[in-house]
Amino acid sequence: MMNLFQTLKEQLTTHQVAEYYGLTIGRNRMACCPFHPDKTPSMKLNDSYYYCFGCSAHGDVVDLVAGLLGLKPYDAAKQLASDFGILEDSTLMPAVSKPTPKKSMRMMEQLCTTYLTHYLLLLRDWEQTYLPKTAEDGLDWRFAIACHDRSYVEHLLDCMDDDPTQMTQWMLDEGIVNKLQKKIDPYLREEGYHARHSTTTLAR
Repeated sequence: MMNLFQTLKEQLTTHQVAEYYGLTIGRNRMACCPFHPDKTPSMKLNDSYYYCFGCSAHGDVVDLVAGLLGLKPYDAAKQLASDFGILEDSTLMPAVSKPTPKKSMRMMEQLCTTYLTHYLLLLRDWEQTYLPKTAEDGLDWRFAIACHDRSYVEHLLDCMDDDPTQMTQWMLDEGIVNKLQKKIDPYLREEGYHARHSTTTLAR
């Protein structure tokens, strides 16, 4: 069962969405950036993310629409789905089908929040560290992942705040906890990681 964010990212490209909302796409999928005064096209529109070499604006299709329309990520996702006639296969958080002891569930809620938070910190670090400096610079894979995943992880954390029990059950059912663990654990073991990425300073 796919959630709305993933469905949109799989079915829509950033240049397709940009054209729909009025941006003119030129050679090499370059366009004038709508987020700063731009006379010469400085925004690159790849299939899964965009990046502006002028103001460093970047993200996926949901980020693009959120910025263009001044919406929050989930509202932007719903707007995209409506405009492109994409039906959501399921709600983001299916109903919990199996009861879980309260104490164990509380521990899993903390674990889910911790892994989501560390992954968001890592993505933000990659955005800054691997930010292209000039138009000639290649786009590092870590920067591309950060552009693609950040808004979705921020949305998952917001959902954890709203209904941690249901969200945790959904993450367990979908295997997201194990996927996050595999992604994050190598970095958690790095010397100095916790000093560089204090979760107490995270602001969403």
